Amino acid sequence: MESDGPLVKVRKVEASYNPVQDEDLDQFGKELSELTIVDVDVHVDDTLMFMLDYMEGHFRKRLETVLQADFKGEPGNSLRNMIAHIAWLGSSYDKPPRAKLAAKEDLLARMEKGIIDYSILFPSELLPIGYLPEPEWAASLAKAYNQYMVDAYQNTKGVKIAIVVAPQHPASAAEEIDRHASHPDVVSVCLPDVGVNPPIGDEKYEPIYAAAARHSLPISFHGIEALIHDNYPLRVAHFHTLMQVNSMGFPFTSMLQIMSVVCAGIPVRFPNLKFAVLEAGLTWMPFIMYRLDAAYLRYRTELPALEKKPSEYIRDWYIGTHELEALPRRGDLVKLIELYQGQDTTMWASDWPHLERDLIAGFMRYEMDETLRRKILGENALEFFGLTPPK
Repeated sequence: MESDGPLVKVRKVEASYNPVQDEDLDQFGKELSELTIVDVDVHVDDTLMFMLDYMEGHFRKRLETVLQADFKGEPGNSLRNMIAHIAWLGSSYDKPPRAKLAAKEDLLARMEKGIIDYSILFPSELLPIGYLPEPEWAASLAKAYNQYMVDAYQNTKGVKIAIVVAPQHPASAAEEIDRHASHPDVVSVCLPDVGVNPPIGDEKYEPIYAAAARHSLPISFHGIEALIHDNYPLRVAHFHTLMQVNSMGFPFTSMLQIMSVVCAGIPVRFPNLKFAVLEAGLTWMPFIMYRLDAAYLRYRTELPALEKKPSEYIRDWYIGTHELEALPRRGDLVKLIELYQGQDTTMWASDWPHLERDLIAGFMRYEMDETLRRKILGENALEFFGLTPPK
């Protein structure tokens, strides 16, 4: 798109360290090459500078200004730090530079190893979109991100895209779903599960669910550090370490949003709509399922929309393994999956290339039968995202 404004020069700041990626794929290469492998949580470089050419008018000028600013030494590179800079809450702004975001060439090199059959791309820098207080600004960024990702990654073998929508602007979110749902490389709608207020089961978000159901496009709730919000859903700014924020923020927000969606009766109104939750680990799933069941026995008159116990809806949700917990015994993962009845819904997720990514070796250390391993590494994801099995 043409612009009469001045050219924007962006200085990219490299991270202080960049970890070796996928060093264990070669270690398990022979074994994994015989299986269908779908990595359901992959991130690429989606810094704000790539959105500029997809924005117009007032919001283009605003983004030009953002790109010229210096937020913690990352000009144009961090929506998170931009938000924290504007609404100071402490924790996020002190976070050290992240590892270098993966370029398209990095992703292709990873895929060319021939081990991973599909990579599902989720936003990285756009994940905090739920925090933005202005609905039109959030919707403009989401629209720009989605078109950029489609233009940059369509027709790339083995690469599929989850479009992001701004929950603050349900009408625009529904339009984005309608716009991209028929694209063969778009396989899910990504909703942020942090910074969304009211919770995501509220009736204001009905147009989003209706649009996704209309196109049979599954919805994925993706976690993000609850670093830059002081009162929803928990006061994480008062934790003293990032370890504490990371350990509690991801599962707490996922539990809150699952509870909101289920208790609002969304799965009843849209019975064919599939849901997934990513980047919160697994161990909290039995807790929220059976905690809600116990409460439902006492308060079921508050939830007239439900036709069965909450756990019976939640067990249909798909869940990504990242960040996979370090369970003490090698047989414990199977026991955990049995508790939340996730044999057909658990999907391997790496969070590549982020620092806290999961190496596949962490998953391979757990003992399980071949059928379950095949399901988690790829077959369940084929079902959720509607992917064609690789030949």
